[in-house]
Amino acid sequence: MRPILLCLALLTGCGERWPPNTALNVAGVDPRATFNVALTVVRGWGYDVVELDPPRGFFRVTARLDNDAQVQWGRVLMRRSFFSFQVAADGNLVITASGYHVNGDVLHFRLDEERRELADGVGKAMRQAAMRGPSAPRAED
Repeated sequence: MRPILLCLALLTGCGERWPPNTALNVAGVDPRATFNVALTVVRGWGYDVVELDPPRGFFRVTARLDNDAQVQWGRVLMRRSFFSFQVAADGNLVITASGYHVNGDVLHFRLDEERRELADGVGKAMRQAAMRGPSAPRAED
């Protein structure tokens, strides 16, 4: 009886810790402005940009969750996750997660929370930039 209860407890507890890994979309209008605002926000929040491709409207940052090394079975395992930002031709931004805390079509709930905070922050900055007009900050290097 105990093994069954333990299995049920593990199954129900893990469901909340691993939500679906679906892309987050942030509405935008102008692809260049969307890219610049998103890049400015993540840099302003102190994220490490590990890949940058302005012509494609793409960049990748290292997530903050467990960004460390761990020794398992005599090997060093880097526990790194990443967020990819891709600006579509219509100006919308798509944010996806990958790395250690992503398991197929699910991801760790803390990584999901961090990604949602980023999406909210970028969305807020894009709305503020739209209210200011076409003089959105340039973040391209």
